[in-house]
Amino acid sequence: MLRKAGSFDLDEHALVIEAGEIELIKLLACYPQTISEAADNFSPAVLANYLFELTKAYNSFYQQSPILNEANLGLKHARLLISKNVAKVLSSGLAILGIHAPERM
Repeated sequence: MLRKAGSFDLDEHALVIEAGEIELIKLLACYPQTISEAADNFSPAVLANYLFELTKAYNSFYQQSPILNEANLGLKHARLLISKNVAKVLSSGLAILGIHAPERM
């Protein structure tokens, strides 16, 4: 999807987000704390569970919210940026667990 979108810029003045975006942003913000908690407790399961919850939330968001076909350009770019960051967190988290993430699904 990100390849199809090409380059995009987020115009902060035109930023529009909805409930689905807010949920994902909150989950993304928990990533550093989750890494710390997993390390402090020597528990990779904490990170694995977080990544699973993030994946479920993104899948639900993706099914309910158009991204590439969104007419509102600000909302489209916000959704693309969120998608890009979800991909980064998933890739990083899986790498910490020693799992290679596929480049595309």
